[in-house]
Amino acid sequence: MADVSIKCPECQSESPLNAVYCMECGCKIEKVNENIYKKVKILAIIGIFIFLPLAIIAGLYLYTRPECRVKRKGMDYILISIAVWIFYLAIIIYASFAIH
Repeated sequence: MADVSIKCPECQSESPLNAVYCMECGCKIEKVNENIYKKVKILAIIGIFIFLPLAIIAGLYLYTRPECRVKRKGMDYILISIAVWIFYLAIIIYASFAIH
């Protein structure tokens, strides 16, 4: 069964689905396309669990090589990958709280 009402982001009261403003407080009601958030979340999860571990593995491989310059590059890959990983996780956590 489809929703016939929408919640106001300010006062949480129910208004008709086609309402532009809240019936209670007058706040503008903006329609949110949940599908976009789901797609972004899926892409972020793919990035976190597939591509970033590959970058860390490449960094570990380079770090175990005997050449000093290559070791530094490997450590750079590892640190950048971990920083991006933390950034992605922060975005996912923030987005999950912002949607609800």
